[in-house]
Amino acid sequence: MSRSQNGYILGITRYDDGESTLFSRRRCLARIMIAFAGLEAEKILRGDFDNGAQFDLISANNMVYNMVHNYGMSDGDLECVLADCLSSQKYLAELDKKKIEILKKCKIATRKLLEAHKQDLENLALVLLEKKRLSQEEIYEIIGEPSDEMENFLDFAFCDNVIA
Repeated sequence: MSRSQNGYILGITRYDDGESTLFSRRRCLARIMIAFAGLEAEKILRGDFDNGAQFDLISANNMVYNMVHNYGMSDGDLECVLADCLSSQKYLAELDKKKIEILKKCKIATRKLLEAHKQDLENLALVLLEKKRLSQEEIYEIIGEPSDEMENFLDFAFCDNVIA
């Protein structure tokens, strides 16, 4: 995590997937949420955002595209990969609806998670005013080690009763 010369907080996102090239639906959703985190953090802390999230948004869109079009991970029975399905305008419109639905759910879930940890965001922002960059270890010193909360949060956020 770092800040720019004009004081805005910037972020670098890296995934530690080891050597695995297989992704569960849960991991794909978590990656989309990570991509939305910087944008949502800016909105929470500054009430505004800038174009710094461009590549994060591209990453989120690429992941949801792959989930729905290539991995068969939509929320329904749209796992058809036959040429007839892929050329059907009706089918493609359904895929677009699924992608938008997943992106909205991830954005809302990310916002809720960050709002629940607003004090941690503020603490990180204050330290970044003094230091230009923070390592992973320094971040953990400020907000603590990661917990199993993310797993529990994904279960909670994506049940149909919470995010429609």
